[in-house]
Amino acid sequence: MEKNPEKSTGKILLVSDWAPPMLDGPSVILGNILREFSPEELVLFTRKLNRHTNIFCKKGNEVDVKRYTVSVPSPYAVGHSGFPRRIVRVLEIAFIPFTTIKGLLVALREKPDYILATSDIPHGHFMIAAFFIAEILRKPLFFYLFDPIEEFASSRMHKMLLKYFEPRMFRYASGIITMNSHLAEYYRKKYAVDCKVLHHSVRCPALVRPAVSRGVNKTFRIVFSGNISKYQLDALLHLKEAVKLINLNVKPVIYTPVNKATLDFYGLTGDDIMISHVDHRKLEAELKKADILFLPLSFKNADSIVVKAAFPSKTMDYLASGRPVIVHAPRDCFIAEYAREKNFAEVVTDNNAASLANAIESLLNNSSRQEELISNSFKTLLEHDPKIKHRELVGILGS
Repeated sequence: MEKNPEKSTGKILLVSDWAPPMLDGPSVILGNILREFSPEELVLFTRKLNRHTNIFCKKGNEVDVKRYTVSVPSPYAVGHSGFPRRIVRVLEIAFIPFTTIKGLLVALREKPDYILATSDIPHGHFMIAAFFIAEILRKPLFFYLFDPIEEFASSRMHKMLLKYFEPRMFRYASGIITMNSHLAEYYRKKYAVDCKVLHHSVRCPALVRPAVSRGVNKTFRIVFSGNISKYQLDALLHLKEAVKLINLNVKPVIYTPVNKATLDFYGLTGDDIMISHVDHRKLEAELKKADILFLPLSFKNADSIVVKAAFPSKTMDYLASGRPVIVHAPRDCFIAEYAREKNFAEVVTDNNAASLANAIESLLNNSSRQEELISNSFKTLLEHDPKIKHRELVGILGS
């Protein structure tokens, strides 16, 4: 792949738990930008892959730069629960000095101009190590945050650890980079620190409108993909109720890694809803088969910074699918405001199933509106091109 020809501001040491080839939303988004750097401009320092972390990785998602790793007790271990899991969490925290020492050796060898650390939810292990490395070597330190990290801490120990280190890390840092203006404003107010915004990046080799046809007895598919938590649940339940109010044959389809027992507990199973667990590599094709893609955020948790600042990475996948999108979320959250600004989705901000049902039925019956949303989705994606985001990141580091 041809690298970005523009001049770099120097060498970056990226310290990150979820650097590519990890296969989660932030890792993919991060990888899109990192591939614009040459091997002389970027070095990775991350967790060593093992039989637990490998299940979160994707072959082909690697970045072609020098990579250093450190072995850390894995919080991803399948089957760990209760007391054994608590032991692993204690060990992971205890290993922060070892990660710091290994990172110092890497930095002394590679001589980076900047240390860049990403939010490594829910542990904070590599963020704290990056802080120590930068402070000891007196290097400029930047944090690139995809989420409000303290809200996702996985245990009481991690919460206490982040509560102590977060203000110290952020006030020491040369810059805080966030994925949107809502998260930037949150940290500006909380710590009186300067924050820059760097929106998600996405690679779109071919933007095409797929042909979607259901035949004479048409069944309309409204598709949601991704994890499900309290930050989406009530809006998803609105969808389940909304389809019962529509005078069309509409079927909600949910692609999620969440297990059936949890979905039963949530109330997201039954004959009127389809649940599937497709491989990430096949999900792109499934999104293209949808009549509408559904992007929900919780109304019950509307005051949470997690909801207000959410910029789900699936948004980029939705926009690239060539299918119309409905955002069902509180009015003042970032994704609702951004969708209205760019006009790439029908936005439903009323906290009820009836308003959602009206929006769904209206959109299904309005092909010109569908085409307008799809066209604006493609235009929006072009603004998230990795080359553009690379230039913005280099500008932030050099400012």
